[in-house]
Amino acid sequence: MPWLFNTWGVGHRDDNDGALLVVAAEERKLRIQTGRGLGDRLSDQRAKQIIDDHIVPLFKRDEYDVLLLAISCAASARFWRTPRR
Repeated sequence: MPWLFNTWGVGHRDDNDGALLVVAAEERKLRIQTGRGLGDRLSDQRAKQIIDDHIVPLFKRDEYDVLLLAISCAASARFWRTPRR
């Protein structure tokens, strides 16, 4: 998925600190893909916790608009607390 980060301009190029939520609604699959520079602020374990705690319950109720808002808020609250270097 690096081509999506580059094509869409996700994160800061020099810091490789982007995060991308990938939702395949019909397949009922999702994942949070992070750049390497974001590992100290959004680990794979934390991404899984955000998915389990915030996304899956909304996904099961087909509340996709709320789902996108919830993931944005949860992820932002976590990794924007740490200042960018």
